[in-house]
Amino acid sequence: MDLHTYLIQSERTQQDFAAALGVSQSLICHWARRKALPSPAWCVSIERFTEGRVSRTDLRPDDWREIWPELTWPSAWQEWGSEQALPLAALHGDGRGGGPALCAAPA
Repeated sequence: MDLHTYLIQSERTQQDFAAALGVSQSLICHWARRKALPSPAWCVSIERFTEGRVSRTDLRPDDWREIWPELTWPSAWQEWGSEQALPLAALHGDGRGGGPALCAAPA
């Protein structure tokens, strides 16, 4: 889901969302209207804050594969034309349908 849709559905204002992330309302406005792209670090923060409802791939649809290649299916699957993003739950194995963790938690 894109950021604009998330803000509407969650009934959050840009101001509230900005305050929660510690950025300006105008920056949220630019991201929501796709006038500017959030940095990769902000994409991860937004994805976590929205509990995956706004994903990194939603925020950076044109270059997420270069930024986060670990989110793509194995390259053999890509040859079949099934290149898709893995759900966040699959990476963390948190029991939300993602199965075993693909990324180990830091010790």
